[in-house]
Amino acid sequence: MSTDRTTINSFAVCNADMGNDVLDDNNNSSSNEQRTQHDDNDRGDDIIINDAPFEWLTNFQSLMHLVSPSRIVFGESSLDSSTSLKNGITSKLYSHQHHPSLSTSNGIINLNALHVGCGTSTCGEEMLDIQECIATNTSDSVSSNNNMNNKADVQQRREVVYHLQYGHVVNVDVDKDALEVMERRWTTTQHIMKSEKQLKERKMEVRRIEWRYLDFNDESSCRSALDPIYEAATTAAATTDRPNNKEVSGGYFDLVFDKSTLDCLLCSETDVVAGFLCEVYRALRVPSICSSTATDLDGTPSCCHENSAGDTTASSSIPSSWGGIYVLISFHPVDFIEQILTQLPGAEWDVVHEVVKRRVGSIGKAGKDGGVIDNEAVDGNNDHDGSNLHVEEVVATKSHFAWSSGTFQPDDNYRKTVNVFTCRRKHNTPTSPYILDRELVRRYIEKCCNDWYQTTNPMVTVQREGQLRLDFLNATRNGPSPHSTKNEDGAVLDLKQSYSILFTEAEKEHLTYEYFIEDWEAYCERRESQKDALSREGMTVDIALDFLREMQ
Repeated sequence: MSTDRTTINSFAVCNADMGNDVLDDNNNSSSNEQRTQHDDNDRGDDIIINDAPFEWLTNFQSLMHLVSPSRIVFGESSLDSSTSLKNGITSKLYSHQHHPSLSTSNGIINLNALHVGCGTSTCGEEMLDIQECIATNTSDSVSSNNNMNNKADVQQRREVVYHLQYGHVVNVDVDKDALEVMERRWTTTQHIMKSEKQLKERKMEVRRIEWRYLDFNDESSCRSALDPIYEAATTAAATTDRPNNKEVSGGYFDLVFDKSTLDCLLCSETDVVAGFLCEVYRALRVPSICSSTATDLDGTPSCCHENSAGDTTASSSIPSSWGGIYVLISFHPVDFIEQILTQLPGAEWDVVHEVVKRRVGSIGKAGKDGGVIDNEAVDGNNDHDGSNLHVEEVVATKSHFAWSSGTFQPDDNYRKTVNVFTCRRKHNTPTSPYILDRELVRRYIEKCCNDWYQTTNPMVTVQREGQLRLDFLNATRNGPSPHSTKNEDGAVLDLKQSYSILFTEAEKEHLTYEYFIEDWEAYCERRESQKDALSREGMTVDIALDFLREMQ
């Protein structure tokens, strides 16, 4: 799901919708509503992408080390946020202990990624640019003769090299226009990369990316988008020991990548959130307990897990003794998200929280090598390698929180950092179902939201309520508006006055008057459906306070 408003509860997005506010001021030209144009002066070599890709919250480089294949397989990334993806390839050799499920022969390991709520982000494309060369130490048993002419096993240490990369990236969103834009953009950039040598250098022939429509509010949409992938993987793996193979599908993705989609969904109905988290959990690769190492005939790593499968286009299967990870980038308070993730009913995963520096930039052009460059990085020398990308950093040593006494008051650290939660899937147990109970999850999400917004962090605090009552009264005394009156129930102010009083300037940056009116109309419809009489033209202070409580 993209980060457009998805429900009537637009003001709740203010608690998470900080992406636009903290983007660099020069980035205002980015828009996913612009149309593609061709620059005749470039003779087809360069193409201006005015369906401009938009990176929500932060760019991919700031997150690359958190989603690198080496981190998923070995638990430690060979990359960091300063690593450059210049020319589309990153290769770094480092020593690491051998993973017990991997082959003892050199090989390629292709991982699978699901990017949820992709919008017009290029993160999925940039995942394909990651190629890691990892050297590990392993030992082989060899026979030798001792002085007594008896054979003995001797452990011989040697180095094994693996090439880790994403072999299959699936981008999903409810916005069909955004999906079409990104598919067209990808086709264009691949056409630009017309050199066969260039394609081979990036090994695109064994890797693929796709965009699929998916509405997490619709179970049939989830099944239509994801089940064909799961079924193809199951067939390719030819797994015979998987329980309920035809009824239970999933466990295909090594990574589920989420840039604030959960944040936005938490502003909608709890059933939508429950469906989303159930699908995320279902999608993650489940680790197996391997007693021995399995290899393919060519010596490359082989799949030994009951619920996963390799990339059918790759030359080798994917080992599966590690658990898939769900990486969530969020602006919600840490305590709130941690409560949801760590205690999600039935979920068996380990949750780790980090704070990451934000890096922002406007991506607007496809370079000759098929990569993307930053508009701000283009200077008179036509430096198109992205090395001059504008970066805004802050020391990310503590988590951030922007709500105080019921009002939205973001500080500099809040504006310049994001929270990242990594949930690593653990092995299935009899008490841990492969598919979560959606109703149990829904009830738990509802409880978490009620506890947080009504008790822990209410928008309508005692202080704010007192101030609003005073402001409403003073506004009436200072002169009636066309729709303001006095009666025994209190002051009635028109909607523009009410909006001006209800929200702080920081809050108005995220909740425009137009969005406020949409929320007000929805609120009125709900009240009228319950046979409550109220005027749509204005608010009493009691109605205003009730409106705030419901909208939160």
